Amino acid sequence: MQNIIDQSHIDRLCPQLRQVFDAEIAAGNHTVGTRDGWPDPDNLFVLLSDPFHKEFADANPALFYTEITPRAWKAHYCDFESKQILACGFDPGEHGTRAFVLP
Repeated sequence: MQNIIDQSHIDRLCPQLRQVFDAEIAAGNHTVGTRDGWPDPDNLFVLLSDPFHKEFADANPALFYTEITPRAWKAHYCDFESKQILACGFDPGEHGTRAFVLP
């Protein structure tokens, strides 16, 4: 199974997550997958290849940041109102895989 990058998913990111996404892309991060309807039917999920380059939650209190179980991805920002998630991968050599495949 291969990750799909659907530009329409990226275009639908809420302004708060789009700001983080754009800053990460400008810093050299890359999109490795997008998914509509996962993990819940009304969610939107975007996965970046590398860890976030800086903290964004302090500048935008609407975003929730958390580091999670290392088997999936390193951390994510979530906008609860829009039900959207922007996640990041691991540094090379960290306990995780850069080849994470979305279900």
